[in-house]
Amino acid sequence: MQAGEAEEVVVQTGERRKNKRYRIKSGIAALMLADSSLIARIIDISATGLSLVCGQCGMKKNSLLEMDILLLDDIKRPDNDIFFPNVRCTVVATDFFTEHAGYSQQTMTRCSVRFHNEIPLHSYPLHRFARKKPTECLEKSHNG
Repeated sequence: MQAGEAEEVVVQTGERRKNKRYRIKSGIAALMLADSSLIARIIDISATGLSLVCGQCGMKKNSLLEMDILLLDDIKRPDNDIFFPNVRCTVVATDFFTEHAGYSQQTMTRCSVRFHNEIPLHSYPLHRFARKKPTECLEKSHNG
């Protein structure tokens, strides 16, 4: 760089992911691991991956795994549940934390995984499974 030239700084704002993520209020993933299987709670999901929390499962970054994904709508309406079987994916990040419960402290693992093939989330009304109501529902409730 020459004297007197300004250095260009690029600041990225907003979402860095290309696919919208949906925060899930009730969803589970059944992880088929090499030495065992276990159930994990889904935190959020997109067409290309998801984040989940499970008891210390020993998954490491770049591990390959397969899972069944079940998004639960309502116990009274099981026909509305969404199920994706045998989803192959790669672990892209892991983080350990302690989840405080009233009766114990359990070490948990939060993992982010990337699907090998996109899943067709766009085919489903995911606002039913999300923690927040969609904007149009909020507007209707404010207007009566």
